[in-house]
Amino acid sequence: MFHRLAPTLSSTYARFGFSRIAGAGLLVLGLMGAGCKSVDDRIEENHDVFHELSAEDQERLRNRIAKIGDSPEMVRIAYGKPDKEESIITASGRERTVWTYHGQHHMRTGSRTQPPVYGTVPVVHDYKVIDFVLAQVTFLDGKVVNLRNPAAEAETLDAVMESMPAPTRETTVDPN
Repeated sequence: MFHRLAPTLSSTYARFGFSRIAGAGLLVLGLMGAGCKSVDDRIEENHDVFHELSAEDQERLRNRIAKIGDSPEMVRIAYGKPDKEESIITASGRERTVWTYHGQHHMRTGSRTQPPVYGTVPVVHDYKVIDFVLAQVTFLDGKVVNLRNPAAEAETLDAVMESMPAPTRETTVDPN
């Protein structure tokens, strides 16, 4: 199973009040902010690991795609430094680590005018910051065992919900 860090742009973003273009900009800014390093910078930092990989794996990592079985170094090349790392030792004595990558969106919640200044009426925009999880990567004993992209999961759920018929009075369940 392959996973891009980048969430797909769809109605998931519309739910938060921003367009596909704004979502693309948000994603690019979010990925640039994650460690503030480009893929090429991360490849250079992990030169030995990267050049031991097959040409196919090198291309996949250059395209920011991680998959089950990748090492932490490979994920770091593809996604950058995680925003949060949590490790535990399981009951069987194995190490499980979860890396989480976060993003933020500033959603305009309203606009208001201020008293005129020199004949001009200034407009002030109010914003709300929405924090969200871009991706979660779970490692077990140093290998990726699970990749989550909540935005892509929400998009899949949106598609399923859109394909279902809208409830009608006849299909509504009476709570009594």
